[in-house]
Amino acid sequence: MQKIMSSRAVSDTVNNALTAATATGTNFDQLFVDAQHNLGDQLKTVAQLIAGRTVLGNQRQIFFVQVGGYDVHQSHLSLHSDLMAELSSGLMAFTDALKATGHWDKTVAYTASDFSRTFTPNGTDPDAGTDHAWGGHAMIMGGPVVGGEFYGHFPSLKTGDESGSIDAHKGRGRWIPSTSVDQYSSVLARWFGVDSNSLKTIFPNLGRFDDPVSTTLANLRFIEGM
Repeated sequence: MQKIMSSRAVSDTVNNALTAATATGTNFDQLFVDAQHNLGDQLKTVAQLIAGRTVLGNQRQIFFVQVGGYDVHQSHLSLHSDLMAELSSGLMAFTDALKATGHWDKTVAYTASDFSRTFTPNGTDPDAGTDHAWGGHAMIMGGPVVGGEFYGHFPSLKTGDESGSIDAHKGRGRWIPSTSVDQYSSVLARWFGVDSNSLKTIFPNLGRFDDPVSTTLANLRFIEGM
């Protein structure tokens, strides 16, 4: 019974926040008319909850959205075309909604994934595709973001024992990332207000890498004021 009551209370709070978002006069349905898909629906709800944040009473908010379909081992060009279109339209609508409600300058959106792809395919078949690996790109956007740049250091694309290769799998192109997720995430945490002592607790391995802000080696000043 307690869980049911708690669920109803949360539901009421969320509904009140959505009502407050509607009261701003922003037409979220119109803004997301070109993003009527799974990711777009999630981002629209997030934009509405941000617009109705006074009802929630949070000083800081963290929202997670999730979209699948990226675990492709073949037919990358055709499948990624649709995936990128979904991502692009969803983020564009989300950006427009944040700007319309005056929250763009206070919001940072970022991507996270637990794997990337090897450089080389699984086999000789042209449609064999590539396999799981450890590195990849992260995309970051928002008002405080210093955009239009690449941050960190792009790894060598050499495989096997070639000079300069960081391939960890003898030719498959499973490379060791040149920038750790701890470095990338710690910049976001600092923007969020986490102090330097707490960073060591949240990211216990951070000390194993270059400081992403105070040194030029990591080159991760992607948020203004960091």
